[in-house]
Amino acid sequence: MKTQLVGVCLAILGFLGTILICALPMWKVSAFIQSNIITAQVFWEGLWMNCVFQSTGQSQCKNYDSVLALPQELQASRALICVSIAVSVVAIGLTVVGARCTSFFDYDQLTKSNAGIAGGVVFIIAGIVCIIPVTWSLTVHKTMCALSKTFLFWALNFYFHHFCQPVIAQY
Repeated sequence: MKTQLVGVCLAILGFLGTILICALPMWKVSAFIQSNIITAQVFWEGLWMNCVFQSTGQSQCKNYDSVLALPQELQASRALICVSIAVSVVAIGLTVVGARCTSFFDYDQLTKSNAGIAGGVVFIIAGIVCIIPVTWSLTVHKTMCALSKTFLFWALNFYFHHFCQPVIAQY
């Protein structure tokens, strides 16, 4: 039961992370620095708005005027992230029904376990739907991305460098 609760907590954490990347305007980060450091500007572009931060401390964010005026990859990214959030909501419902610590379907353990397995599969689908626009955005823009500086990037980097290299070196 502890493993199941840890899985549910990690899945909900992933769901909250998907909401976070949907809301934050950090999908594309670029800087413009002239010869004078006073006029330095940092541009953030997200799914719903773009922001400009100046070295003087001023910032300005603006929502996009028209959905149809956006590039196709941004429109697709918006749609896929929203679909991922919706699929995650369904997965949370299935997981709650299938969890051993709840009283849903206590009289039918087979249905309860099938609901839990279905919730896990739907969470995996939501994760795949979420990772497609993120990787697509990184390959399309090929600029410094603020998303790559997250804890997950460093944790995966640590894992692959410390645990996967000895295995690869043996073959």
